[in-house]
Amino acid sequence: MGFTPAFLIKHVRPYDPAAYTLICEDDRPESLPNWLLDQKVPAAAIDQSFQFWNTLANTVYGPGTWNRFLNSAQLISEARWSSLGRTGGSTILFLNAAQVAELSWAGQQNAGQNLDIHLTTPVALAITVDYDTRTAVPQTNVPGLRLRTNEDGHFFHFGGLLLD
Repeated sequence: MGFTPAFLIKHVRPYDPAAYTLICEDDRPESLPNWLLDQKVPAAAIDQSFQFWNTLANTVYGPGTWNRFLNSAQLISEARWSSLGRTGGSTILFLNAAQVAELSWAGQQNAGQNLDIHLTTPVALAITVDYDTRTAVPQTNVPGLRLRTNEDGHFFHFGGLLLD
């Protein structure tokens, strides 16, 4: 997969069951589950988090489900700020399996670069939480992303949403 585990933790949540499988049931040594275990995260905590991620991956964003996605974005942002320090904002991308695959392929083709990627299918939902106000701003149907890859072609830095 074309994302570092740290990038996945900070910025990505699965938005369909197939994306959940790609991200959370990956058994490669460099996978997110194995990385979390290497970081000494208890298996029970990983399972609990992934159960929540699975619930969201099977939920369609809309007026009746907004709070589920908002709460997820706020929890992720607060955890990030308490662990890694202040940033101006924290953006969570809800990606489906096709987007995970498309971005992974693009990253592998462009190692060590800053990329503006316009996706074949827009990102259904991205939520940015502002550090100072803790206000969450949803963006739907986001056409593209500004990302950076490491020397292995894995995304490790989120540079912003491309809204046009």
